Amino acid sequence: MSLASIAAGQVRILARRPVSALLSRGLALVGFGFGISILVGLGIEGQGGTGGGDALAYWRAGRSILAGTALYGAEPGITSAYLYSPLFAQLVAPLALLPAAPFVWTWRAIELVGLRVATGSWSRAGIAILLFPPVLIELAYANVNLLIAAVCALAMRGVVTGWPAPILVKVAGLPLLPLAFQSDRRTFIRAGLIALAIGVVSVALAPGPWVEFLRFLAAGREPTWWTNLGQGIPLLPRLVVAMAVGVAAIRWRRLLPLAVLVGLPIIWLSAISILVATVVPLPVRDERPR
Repeated sequence: MSLASIAAGQVRILARRPVSALLSRGLALVGFGFGISILVGLGIEGQGGTGGGDALAYWRAGRSILAGTALYGAEPGITSAYLYSPLFAQLVAPLALLPAAPFVWTWRAIELVGLRVATGSWSRAGIAILLFPPVLIELAYANVNLLIAAVCALAMRGVVTGWPAPILVKVAGLPLLPLAFQSDRRTFIRAGLIALAIGVVSVALAPGPWVEFLRFLAAGREPTWWTNLGQGIPLLPRLVVAMAVGVAAIRWRRLLPLAVLVGLPIIWLSAISILVATVVPLPVRDERPR
């Protein structure tokens, strides 16, 4: 087959595709290119750049687990501040064997996969990077919010296996419970039992970090940085509202990312990226009377 015939075949394929599909792919490519240029320009904090601060906190936490040193101590908002459970640090520890810069870029790649799951396609993921600034901010800092968005998107589509992950990692995600329980009770219970077992093993193998974690939570102060969008609003009232929205998400599933966002212990500016999960395609449900 000649190159001319191959090219002609590709042209015919492109001609049959809707203009909207071609436009979305073009915008996605622009979004990915724009995102890569911004991330490369930011670099890595401590290595001549300003990016990857949250991923560096995970990297240091993983190194602390490997070295047996203290996990907590830095105030929230500081680059080295680790705010999550010891279990997350234990899971990250093998990856923390990488040098800092490769770790940050690996974590960004993991978050990019989370964005793909949260939006439902690579085209929507690229467009989100281009048009929804919190997504690019999240990738720049390399937090876990796009992974939480992916869990929300899966739960909205009826896949509830990952519902315990945000709770184990970030002490967040309680608003996921109503929809996850209603969608698939058997999987909900199974996933909860597995998560409980993992937590018990983590405490049994290393009780010291968990005691340290509880002390950290008890003594923790709310960060006053302007990027903390929830400052001044106590967690308990926000959590009540978040659970109410989570219950409403049983009927209106696209409310779920909003419920999880409102229920976060600290609502950083980058956490708004969780809302990107609202664009994920949902399965058509049978609305006929039973």
